Amino acid sequence: RLILGGGSNLVLADRLDLLVLHMCLKGKQIVGSDADTVYVQAAAGESWHELVLWTLAQGIGGLENMALIPGTVGAAPVQNIGAYGLELKDVFHHLDAFDWDSGELVTLDKAACQFAY
Repeated sequence: RLILGGGSNLVLADRLDLLVLHMCLKGKQIVGSDADTVYVQAAAGESWHELVLWTLAQGIGGLENMALIPGTVGAAPVQNIGAYGLELKDVFHHLDAFDWDSGELVTLDKAACQFAY
């Protein structure tokens, strides 16, 4: 399997002998807040840059250093995107994913994602 986000950094061979899945899930919402943090949920197929613009339109700061990074929300944790001194790991809480081996949905927190370069 090849899970494809936006494909902005992908070069494909002439023929692939595997299933290519294009991540098109959309949706974003504010799901909670506390004294220091606003929690935003975004689907994997959302454009990362559009998410940054949306958070700013909602009056939520914190992601603007990572504006204009191409790709999708779903690819952001895989790449630990970052710019201008801010990395996704600095603002990340958790993600929900499909485990291909078990066929179940799993939740991965920051520690489970093992963010690094």
